[in-house]
Amino acid sequence: MKPMAIVATAAWTASVSAQSLVVNGGFEQSIYQGDCCTSCGTAIQIPGWNASNVDHLVLNARAGTIPPEGLRYVDLNQCSPGSISQSIPTQVGQQYRLSFMMGSVYTGCYPGTHEAQVSFGTLSEVFQFAEGSGMSRFTFLVTASSASTNLEFRGLSIGCESALVDDVSVELVVCAGDADSSGSIDGVDLAIVLQNWGAPSAKYPGADINADGEVNGSDLAIVLAGWGACP
Repeated sequence: MKPMAIVATAAWTASVSAQSLVVNGGFEQSIYQGDCCTSCGTAIQIPGWNASNVDHLVLNARAGTIPPEGLRYVDLNQCSPGSISQSIPTQVGQQYRLSFMMGSVYTGCYPGTHEAQVSFGTLSEVFQFAEGSGMSRFTFLVTASSASTNLEFRGLSIGCESALVDDVSVELVVCAGDADSSGSIDGVDLAIVLQNWGAPSAKYPGADINADGEVNGSDLAIVLAGWGACP
């Protein structure tokens, strides 16, 4: 099943959350001055991440491309599929919200499907994008089963682009029922649950509030029980 895009856009303002547990989730920390897309085999180092066979790109490094957040973003293919990963500190049994931007913005580079895999604890999902289809936001809820959880983005497709990644965050869910992370549980959160009713493994932020794999009455009950401002 194809993942459901929540938002697609050509340009975004900076939005990496201050509460995020991800180090350098916007990829703005860099040891490079400009475009790192140089030549095959170039060893790219991205502070906070274990990186292999990826490009750490900068604003306007390629004609017509704009990163969705800040100035830098990552291409998961440097002439061959690569990956980035880091270990996130988590608490057993606690729920976390993983959010990121992913997609394809290049045209005339590789006309086939641009494919990548995202893994975070028990979550493992493959994404597919048409060439130049733009960036979309994806959000997942994951319940931690250990004191640290590995987060990995891995390119799967050949060619000169696999998939682009930006604005990665992992946040502890501290107010169950606050589906849109607004700081209160209200009609917007109720609508999110109802709009995704019956959806398996819902991708909308917080729709599957109890992370049981389906949006149903249990999630609705949590919203109603917590109605009002978050603590």
